[in-house]
Amino acid sequence: LGTGYEANQVNMQYVGNKKTILSYKRSGNLYYKIITNDTNASGNGFTTSSELAFISSSNNGGFTKLAYDSTNSKIIGCYRDGTNGYPKYAIGTLASGATQITWGSAADIVSAHSSNMMVYKPCFDPDTARIILGYELSSNNQVQIKVLDPTNGTLGSAVAALDGDTTYYTPPEILYDTFNNRLVIVYRTNSTGNTGGAGIRCIVGTVTGGSTNSVTFGDSVLVAAQDGNLEYSHAEVDNSGHVLVSWTNDANNDNYIRTGTIASSGNSVTFGTAAEVYTSTDHNTLGFNLDPWHGKALGYDPDE
Repeated sequence: LGTGYEANQVNMQYVGNKKTILSYKRSGNLYYKIITNDTNASGNGFTTSSELAFISSSNNGGFTKLAYDSTNSKIIGCYRDGTNGYPKYAIGTLASGATQITWGSAADIVSAHSSNMMVYKPCFDPDTARIILGYELSSNNQVQIKVLDPTNGTLGSAVAALDGDTTYYTPPEILYDTFNNRLVIVYRTNSTGNTGGAGIRCIVGTVTGGSTNSVTFGDSVLVAAQDGNLEYSHAEVDNSGHVLVSWTNDANNDNYIRTGTIASSGNSVTFGTAAEVYTSTDHNTLGFNLDPWHGKALGYDPDE
């Protein structure tokens, strides 16, 4: 970010044309920079723009999250409003050769419930050209989904995504499986009312575009049972119809990964046996990224 910066809530999103948006919160305000992959640039081959205001630099909200609609070349920014605590979104464009994003007016994702609601990283569904927005109702800790048409700003009705309350030590991850055209959400719940019990769970849904803008979910599946030592879950989807979920058992610092196969019809997922990746001597976690071209997972311990 630059010398002397102290930033948090950092989010990165590739937006085409060799450009990546880096958004963050600094000194109570929201900003972003545009990073360009420039092979003619000196040093590391990247050029970085000056610091730019995200929607409004005076907004002291948080949870800045981005998604990119590659069909319509739209950037969607989600954040929590610093005045009333409501989750908001704005749609922006980054024209070729432009030095900053042109944002439209910010709009509430929801405003009929209590304030200080969390907003999660949205994802893009290329099959319906819709953006999936996720947020928490702080009145009952329920995670809900709304489907956005980024071409006109139309929001569908709220759909309850999870079958119980959740714990937000690790926020729900909203992913899209382009192989089976399915929405995938991985989350951690403390609710014993869930079918199959508390722990890390996965639920699969089908997005409907057109005038409906909605999601139909199947039943959630238990990935790892809650035993008081479950920590640090992370999930990714690959390009062949699988979701990979990792977590740490805090009792012995063992790190596990489990792969689920997403059904090509219906809204279901079937998980294989969990595999222990390694044992850490410290309170650390396993993170990973997927290579979409070769279907390989790269695991690492960010604290080692």
